Amino acid sequence: MPTVNYFAGRGREPDGTTMTTLTSAAGTATIGSHDKFQGGAYPMRDLLWSGADSLMQRHDTALPTTARRTTPRQTTARQTTARQTTARLGAMLLSVALLAGSSLTARCSVADELPKIPTTRVMANNLTIFRLNPIGLENRTRFGWQRKLYEGHARATNDNFIFAGTYLRVHPAGGRVAALLEVQPVALFNLRLTAEALGYLGNFTFIQSRASAFDDLSDKAMAANKEGPQGNYRSGGLHFTIEPTLQAAVGPIVVRTKAFFGRFDMSLQRGDAVWYEPTLDVPVSGNGWVFANDLDVLYRKSMGEAMLTLGLRYSVVRPLYGKADVLEGQDVDAAIKANDHHRVGVLAAYTLYDRPGTSFNKPSIVGIVSRYVDHRFRTGSGPNHVNANVPYFVLGFAFESDLLGK
Repeated sequence: MPTVNYFAGRGREPDGTTMTTLTSAAGTATIGSHDKFQGGAYPMRDLLWSGADSLMQRHDTALPTTARRTTPRQTTARQTTARQTTARLGAMLLSVALLAGSSLTARCSVADELPKIPTTRVMANNLTIFRLNPIGLENRTRFGWQRKLYEGHARATNDNFIFAGTYLRVHPAGGRVAALLEVQPVALFNLRLTAEALGYLGNFTFIQSRASAFDDLSDKAMAANKEGPQGNYRSGGLHFTIEPTLQAAVGPIVVRTKAFFGRFDMSLQRGDAVWYEPTLDVPVSGNGWVFANDLDVLYRKSMGEAMLTLGLRYSVVRPLYGKADVLEGQDVDAAIKANDHHRVGVLAAYTLYDRPGTSFNKPSIVGIVSRYVDHRFRTGSGPNHVNANVPYFVLGFAFESDLLGK
């Protein structure tokens, strides 16, 4: 997600422009502006985060019944090569990020002509996202209060804040409501903490759970079992997240890495251990952790009042299972390797304008197209697998409203 969904929405660049990160969970693109910065804003990076950043729902088409359980996935030479390639790409991009951070620190020591950032803001933001492979639709609304932590005297410290608020995520199969706390002590680092209450209505293929992380939770298997003994049921639970972000810029180039640590505490039926989580597109523990990360290299181009952002993204999702998430005799590490997945792709974002202090600001269109390098159900050749040539696709629209800025 998915997914669309920030330096609490924005960041400050060495040349004085502002940067708005579009999320994702999941899952992200960055939009810049040549106008003066007005403080943090919408977490549109959630859209682009792994999709970041979004609770996408599966297709509701019944298909022929297939086996409900699969054996541990065997790693082929092709998959091993793919993993090595993505690991090298990640290491290369991280090296660029470190170099960019060093350069930015050096360039941010001068406090001349620093833009004025409001001390206090009250923000409302809205995001609508659509996703394919897996399919889904969601709307997100965020509302909150933001205050500057201190008066910075350099570009690296001028953009600092604390944000507290809530958000509502609504989709055809249910929704989520959350409390949110976000802190950015300097422009290079952002930390977001959330606590969500989530619920599913029992329609489409949500939710479905299984006794073991090795069981089949592919699109086709879930569609075939919607009304069977392993079918859908209403349920809900709690979700807690920790999301640190490191980001830096050199001229028009932006490098960012955003990590995600999430813990679910779900009410699963039949004594099941794992369930399919649509935002992350992976079977996760009903009472356990999952890790994800997006690494972006972006190029920003000012086009008059508009801003165009183009970039590359590498994404990884890794469920962290325990012994309770597999059957007796099954290997936990093998279950983790079987279900983690990787994507590499391109992203683009276009912001029509940035007019701080208005009720309809920064209308933005965001798109992501990625290829699954490795995914248990999306790159294989089994009867329940999606063809590896089918891309991951996200399209979103977002805007923000500045209700108070002073």
